[in-house]
Amino acid sequence: MKICVVGYSCQSIPLAGGMQALLPDHEVHGFDLRRIFLEGREDDVAKIIASCGLIFAKLGGPCPTRVRDVLDEKATRTIKWDNFIFTAFHPDMVYISDKRADGRPIFLQSAFGDYNSRIIAGAYVAGRTVSEVMDLFNSFTYARLGYFDEYRLAVGQLRRIGEFMDVDLVNCLPRWLESGCFMYSFNHPRMIVLLDLARLLLKRASVSPAVDYIDPGSVRGDLSGVTWPVYPEIAKRLGVPGDLTFKPRNRTITLEQMIKGSFDSYTASSERLRELLLSNEYVKKASEHFS
Repeated sequence: MKICVVGYSCQSIPLAGGMQALLPDHEVHGFDLRRIFLEGREDDVAKIIASCGLIFAKLGGPCPTRVRDVLDEKATRTIKWDNFIFTAFHPDMVYISDKRADGRPIFLQSAFGDYNSRIIAGAYVAGRTVSEVMDLFNSFTYARLGYFDEYRLAVGQLRRIGEFMDVDLVNCLPRWLESGCFMYSFNHPRMIVLLDLARLLLKRASVSPAVDYIDPGSVRGDLSGVTWPVYPEIAKRLGVPGDLTFKPRNRTITLEQMIKGSFDSYTASSERLRELLLSNEYVKKASEHFS
């Protein structure tokens, strides 16, 4: 059987990789619709999806017209899935976005890339200096911004994500926690998570995996290209190692470099920068604390 995982998500391809590892005798395709837009492969992808007997689709968000038509035609053979998000390890991370004319998001860039720090962005709006912002990375700030309450909120969100897909994700949580920090960022799960999600979704489709155990390190499509640190005071409460070393794609930067680089990026951004920053409720809250 040919299987397809499709969605406007970076998780589409590694999730498909997990399914392929569990079903080595099947043909599993994964498509990130963001790449389809950029690469102009709409017709080819639509043909592959049309040939699949089982489709896992993350609906919503921009979708090429031909792909959307095929998904509508194959609705009876489609099972919905959603992004795996777990914010407890990285409560300071945030996207700050605007919209292009076609409705697709465009993200404000920090020294890390698309990901921003609530503390750094809020402090920038509040007019703090780089050295002052470095001193804000402490337990007092994290408590004021609610970071120590994030685990409870993250578990609730995980439960809702599972309910949407009709799978039990919370039941897997103790095993994931035993492995340590199971997220590279709040929306980049490690393969141990994606393999379990793949297994649960296949079960939802009444498809039995051909193998019981897969080494997560052997599966293609890992999302380890970027890693946001677990801040030490947060890590201590969650029982995992912590640090303040940021790892955007292909490089490693210190906290000071992260702050200075983000400030430089913000300063070079659009005239609407302040409006854009304050339109984000988390950044606005942080800026009010730092003013």
